[in-house]
Amino acid sequence: MQTKTRWNLNSIYPSLNSTELSKDIEILKNSIESFHHKLNTLTIDKIKDKEIIDLIKEYEKIIEKNRKIQAFIICLLSVESKNEEAQKIKGHLYNLSSSLKLLDLKLEKIISQTNINTPEYKYFIELSIENNKHRMKDEEEELYSLLSVSSNSEWKSLYNELISNIKVDFENQIISISQLRNYYNHSNREIRKKAYRKEIEIFKEYEYIFSRILNSVKWDSVVISKKRNFSSVLEQSLFYNQIDKEILDVVINTTFENLSMVRKYFHKKAKFLGLEKLDWFDLSAPIFEKEVETFDFEKAQKFILESFAEFSDDMCLMAKEAFENGWIDAEPRIGKADGGFCIYVFDKQSRILVNFDNSIKSVLTLAHELGHAYHNWVMSENTPLFRHSPLILAETASILAETITRKNAIKLAKNQYTKAQILDGYLYTVSIVVVDIMSRFIFEDKVINIRKERTLSPSELCSIMLDSQYEVYVDSINSYHPYMWANKPHYYSSNYYNYPYLCGLLIGLSLYNLFENKKITANDYRDILKNTAKDKPERILKSIGLDIRTKEFWQEAFNRIEKDIQEYLE
Repeated sequence: MQTKTRWNLNSIYPSLNSTELSKDIEILKNSIESFHHKLNTLTIDKIKDKEIIDLIKEYEKIIEKNRKIQAFIICLLSVESKNEEAQKIKGHLYNLSSSLKLLDLKLEKIISQTNINTPEYKYFIELSIENNKHRMKDEEEELYSLLSVSSNSEWKSLYNELISNIKVDFENQIISISQLRNYYNHSNREIRKKAYRKEIEIFKEYEYIFSRILNSVKWDSVVISKKRNFSSVLEQSLFYNQIDKEILDVVINTTFENLSMVRKYFHKKAKFLGLEKLDWFDLSAPIFEKEVETFDFEKAQKFILESFAEFSDDMCLMAKEAFENGWIDAEPRIGKADGGFCIYVFDKQSRILVNFDNSIKSVLTLAHELGHAYHNWVMSENTPLFRHSPLILAETASILAETITRKNAIKLAKNQYTKAQILDGYLYTVSIVVVDIMSRFIFEDKVINIRKERTLSPSELCSIMLDSQYEVYVDSINSYHPYMWANKPHYYSSNYYNYPYLCGLLIGLSLYNLFENKKITANDYRDILKNTAKDKPERILKSIGLDIRTKEFWQEAFNRIEKDIQEYLE
């Protein structure tokens, strides 16, 4: 079992200076160059299907090698953001990634110009033809690929480096932003309020640099989406998530119709805390004076393994492997990235970052990320091209893992207080994904539309953030967070990294409903997860009788949430 709360990266590469890493980087570089040459010398009208299939298989080896190297550097920098040697390698990898992106485009273009028909790569060929319709001219693609190394990518890196290295003087100790946010879980309301004010103070100090970064990143997105023949940045995001505006509109409209139901949770929680209304810093507060039950990391591991074993031996085996082989970095500290993530490394291996604080919420977060690792685990049985699912399906396994763990925690709870605390933690997560993420979607949409015309000042960004929060929270809470645009890294790394989470939660709940009602088995669930990267989300879900174009599908998930809220109210 993993008793240390820092991960082991040595099984990926022994060190930054290892021969193994240097050799793999050189192999990757030579493979990309060789593949470029091969594609440039092809005669399209004479190429045979077998030759294209061989090209695709060669391409898979390249992307798999790239994923392993990238995962190692990403993991290392997520806990040591100022590691100069890792930063140098990352800079080198940026150049290789630029060349690899051009290679992607060339291969897609070649595939779109042939009539290849092969069942093994049918979906990849379909996507290649669709992607090719949104490519720029060859010289523009090359220029953008080269410039992105020193522009868009560097802006994102700067944000991550800044946010992870902010040192906060709080309660007579120097802590990170992530550790400061953990105080929102404190039972003492005055400490929560103090942490909130300190966070606002910190972001106020950094607001100009964060606003410059955000303006730059979003301008890149506006320009490139237009050049790629998309009507908007949102359309581009929908395209890459493999859904359309019609489906998104149904999701958003159904969500707005259910927001008042979710707000009832805020009102009830306020009563639990003896308040008329919650403030922002009360949202994640424990509903009792102190945590009813705490978990050290070892206890959390044991509990998660027991929970997963009730679902399937396969999921439990994966989690056991993760704990025994040091896949997880759980200790909060300065220089470490905020929040949590799971990253695929290579066959049957992932790495997980969380900021564990011994609460039941941390246990559920860890289970959530292990769900992503399980998704990677089963997708490893696919060829490398089908080991990365679209975002709206990427949450299916994590919601499953979190739900299994939560239900087991409630079942084993020693008293009603523990049950209420666990249910509160779950409903807090739901409220963030349904209510707060909807506010982030509204905010980002407004910002991108304004950014088409001009830059936005820090005060404007704060104002738009507050307006967006009011649209969804309305008067269910007393105060909001004007700097959520600086707080959330997703704004700086991608576009509309919000509605996929909402879709993912609702799809995940719908799938769990099928499992709970014995309409699908654990093995069926496993097959669904394995196939999430092999077809469009709509077709995958339709194959098991779920139609994401209908309001009824999304409402069914909200009905599930309503039952949990009703239990909380009672």
